[in-house]
Amino acid sequence: MSYLGPGRAPRLTATSAQHLALIMTAAPGVPLNALRSTGAALESVHRKAGALVAQVHQAGKLTPAAREEASRALLRTADSAERVVHAAGDQMPPAEREFVLAHAAELRTVGRVPLGYVHGRVDEHTLRWSGIREPLALTDFDRARFAPVVQDFVPPACGPGPNAPA
Repeated sequence: MSYLGPGRAPRLTATSAQHLALIMTAAPGVPLNALRSTGAALESVHRKAGALVAQVHQAGKLTPAAREEASRALLRTADSAERVVHAAGDQMPPAEREFVLAHAAELRTVGRVPLGYVHGRVDEHTLRWSGIREPLALTDFDRARFAPVVQDFVPPACGPGPNAPA
């Protein structure tokens, strides 16, 4: 994604429609989950990650069709959550069922949210760090699309950090 600048994402170097293949450059650095940083250093990396993801959100042009598709994303998320709860049946404790269903209902009434081009899978595996003097890189754009930009920040905010116990 050249929009992010050199060394910030893999570059497409070749394609083959016949083989359904893409050849990409490697992204520099190591995944964040391999870092053993703590405190201020880790906070700095996460701030840089937020700035990098915000750049991704500005990429591309939000056409009317893309805007319509993106605006329906929260409704699809609510539908999916409800399907999972119903499919789980008695395997899910009642308190968890109520929690998920209540939040799914809230997604239906959120209203307008900022839309943009989202990465779709920002986590400690897709962010790569080469050190303080090098830019943070982002990989795995297979889930990138137009959607509410908050969708890129929920998993990192709710999931385990790179140094969280397993």
